[in-house]
Amino acid sequence: MLCCCAGLLLHAQQQRTLHQTFDLSDIKSVVFDLYGDYQVESWPGSALLVETNVEMWEENKLGLIDAPMSIFQHFVDKGRYQLSGTLINKDQLRIQSKDMSRPAIRSQQGYFTEKTTVRLLLPDNFYQTGDHTWSSR
Repeated sequence: MLCCCAGLLLHAQQQRTLHQTFDLSDIKSVVFDLYGDYQVESWPGSALLVETNVEMWEENKLGLIDAPMSIFQHFVDKGRYQLSGTLINKDQLRIQSKDMSRPAIRSQQGYFTEKTTVRLLLPDNFYQTGDHTWSSR
């Protein structure tokens, strides 16, 4: 019985996967300046694909409950989880989180917890040359 209840709590949170694509034509290196942890994987494509999975739930005196869809959608629409690309020196692309501070989200009943997982699919002709830098061959 306890296992069933735990499964219901995990299912109750809001969850969405956001996708972005960045063209890497004429780009020699990519620098990542992202909020939180991220994972870089190689793939045989020619563009940078970004997959951001966002989960949100509310913690209050009743325990963990579903975050209201309106609040979740507000932060998605506001761009809290979006990345932007800035061209530097004509051939270097800086990918940065739009919102680097992400203050806690609070309601009258409690706090919201959010978990983001960022997966970056970088063309396989790029290799890591620094802590947050990848260059093309």
